[in-house]
Amino acid sequence: MRYIVSTDSALLKIDSPGMHLLEMAKTAWNAIVTGANSDDARPEVSDDRLKNELRVYLCRCQEILRIFGREGDTPGGPLEEMQTLQGLLEDG
Repeated sequence: MRYIVSTDSALLKIDSPGMHLLEMAKTAWNAIVTGANSDDARPEVSDDRLKNELRVYLCRCQEILRIFGREGDTPGGPLEEMQTLQGLLEDG
């Protein structure tokens, strides 16, 4: 696992499973809102299936990333992204 030091001297974890799961969740959401899942290449992937996968990705990344808490998290950072995705999922 690698670490970088941000400008405010807080340690930020990169290449973690939690961050990877968050990226997977964002990719699933983007596929839902852009209709990328409805092309002929993947007709078996429905919005419902993507939403279910998104829920799993969010749940798992929350389990990992909430261990670290807000300390060192920047505005617009992973914890805020998780909250935004959760809200979008609940609204949509």
